[in-house]
Amino acid sequence: MYQIKRQSSFSESLNVENKKLRTFSEDNISITCIENLSNELFYEIFEYLDGYDIYKAFCNLNTRFQRLITCSSISLNIKLCSNAPSEVKHCCKTVIIPNVHRILSLDLEGESIINDFFKHCIINSSFHRLQSIALSRISIDRAVVLLFYLKSLPRLFSLTMNIEEEWNADLSDIYRMIFSLPSLKYNKLSLFSLFDVENANIFVPLAPNEQFSTIEYLVINHICTLSDLISVLYHTPQLRHLICDNLVESDSNVQTEQSMTLSNLVYIRFNVCDINFDEFEIFMKIFSQLQVLHISQEYGKAYLDADRWKRLIIKHMPHLR
Repeated sequence: MYQIKRQSSFSESLNVENKKLRTFSEDNISITCIENLSNELFYEIFEYLDGYDIYKAFCNLNTRFQRLITCSSISLNIKLCSNAPSEVKHCCKTVIIPNVHRILSLDLEGESIINDFFKHCIINSSFHRLQSIALSRISIDRAVVLLFYLKSLPRLFSLTMNIEEEWNADLSDIYRMIFSLPSLKYNKLSLFSLFDVENANIFVPLAPNEQFSTIEYLVINHICTLSDLISVLYHTPQLRHLICDNLVESDSNVQTEQSMTLSNLVYIRFNVCDINFDEFEIFMKIFSQLQVLHISQEYGKAYLDADRWKRLIIKHMPHLR
């Protein structure tokens, strides 16, 4: 009898403990329920999500989330990579156009997406919070028109463009318009072609009384002659980092004026440096503050002359690490 009583008491105790565990587990679940997360935490989560995805995921859940995603303090990062015209149209009509004042970055991937986007949207001064634009496989004609409107953006700090061109491209007008953007700090321009591009003209002579560019980080992700590169550098006195994908010799002798100083330029990388060392040496003498230099050169034996490098570094690049 005593044993039966003990068994009953033990079972009741076990049931009580199980009930406590269930209650504890249920309490834990209720604490981690998405509805109980604070608005501030959602704001932080939204910073890592695409703006269009935020609208598709949260817009129709309930009134609280509708208010959250329409809060004017939330910035939106938009990336469009779907080739469906209906998807681009829907994003423009329901997200971008009603929230132009909230768009922080815009990334359009592909020619068809870019064309569909500009059927419904015009980037103008109403995008006053827009800081970054990335465009993949845009035509030169479309890029020229776009750059005309980008001058009205007061906070555009970063511009990345992949230009699509079939033959040798003249990018001089593109670069001139890029240099006129009032707040730009970072620019990367690539050239996409189904054919081998032997040259891409980017010669941009400096006009009298022309305003200098604010660019600090410049990536020339295409073939570039030394004379064209020098013409670009005249426009960018605030430049800090320079990356050039393929630097080649010019058709004529290159003269680098010592009056051109780039006192902020501390980093240079040439992924391919296909110019003779004599021209390279003259060119590098203007970078007195340079700290980091990366070059890749396959054929020039003069580049292996340690004494010439030593003289060049000691006299003209004393800060090189």
